[in-house]
Amino acid sequence: MGAHDAFLPTSPVRRAAGLLLGTDLIVIGDAGHLVLDEAKDRIAWSCRRWWARVNGIKSA
Repeated sequence: MGAHDAFLPTSPVRRAAGLLLGTDLIVIGDAGHLVLDEAKDRIAWSCRRWWARVNGIKSA
């Protein structure tokens, strides 16, 4: 999620992610609502990091 999302406030989305999905929310500091277009590299890095973590890989 982008920190500057004009449509979805970070706080309730973070709570929902934790309570309903049992996961953490990654907030991209300088992105807005179109975070996939605005921060492709950081999204890819976060996905690789998550994949490594869930598969027990030390570094990604």
